[in-house]
Amino acid sequence: EAKGESAESVALAHEYLGRVLRDSGDTTGAEVELRASLASYAGFIAKAEHPAAATMRLELGQLLIAQPDTREEGLSLLAEAVTLREQFLGDDDPLTAQARTALRQGQQSR
Repeated sequence: EAKGESAESVALAHEYLGRVLRDSGDTTGAEVELRASLASYAGFIAKAEHPAAATMRLELGQLLIAQPDTREEGLSLLAEAVTLREQFLGDDDPLTAQARTALRQGQQSR
C-alpha cells in the first residue's frame, strides 16, 4: 500500500479540498489542490490511469480552460478525461458523456 503523497487517501483529500476551494471561489487554491490530487494518483497508479484520475483531469481541465494562459492545458486534460472514461466506463456511460460535453463546450468557447 502506498504511503505519504502517493496514497489514495491523500489523493482524495487533495481532491475534496480542491473542490471546496473551487466552490468557494478560490480558483488558485483549487488548482493547486487538484494538481496535487492528480500527482498523488500518479504516485500509486501507473500514469494516473484510473477512473478517479479521469475525474481529476475533468475537474482541473474545467478550471484551467477559464484562464487564457492555461486554456490549452485544460483542453488537453479534458481530452484525457474523455479517453480514460471511455476506456474504463465505456462509450455509453453518463460520466463519459459528461466529459465529452465538457470538452466540446471548452472547444466551442474559444
